[in-house]
Amino acid sequence: MQSIKGHEAAIIEMVKKYGFCQPKIGSLASIGIIVDGVDMILMVLVSESSGYFELVQLEDELTQLLGIHIDVCTEQMIPANDRPKVLESLIPIIA
Repeated sequence: MQSIKGHEAAIIEMVKKYGFCQPKIGSLASIGIIVDGVDMILMVLVSESSGYFELVQLEDELTQLLGIHIDVCTEQMIPANDRPKVLESLIPIIA
C-alpha cells in the first residue's frame, strides 16, 4: 500500500478524531472488484459517537491527505456476497 506509506500515524489520528477505530485498508481492484472512482477502501469500526456524517468527513480528509480517493466504510456497508473476500484482503494500519 504505497499510497499510505509514511501517513500511517496521521491516518490513525484522523480515524480516532472522528470516533472510529481499528482502521484496515485495501484495494478492491487487487481482488477483482472494480468500483468507479474508488482507489482504495478504509474499513473502520463505528463507536456510539460516530455515524455517516463522520464517515464522509473522514473520507474527505483522507482523500486530501493521500491525493487518491479513499472510500471509508464499515463491515456492514460491504455487500454480503463480497464481504469474506474483502475482509480477508484488508490490512490493519499500524503506526
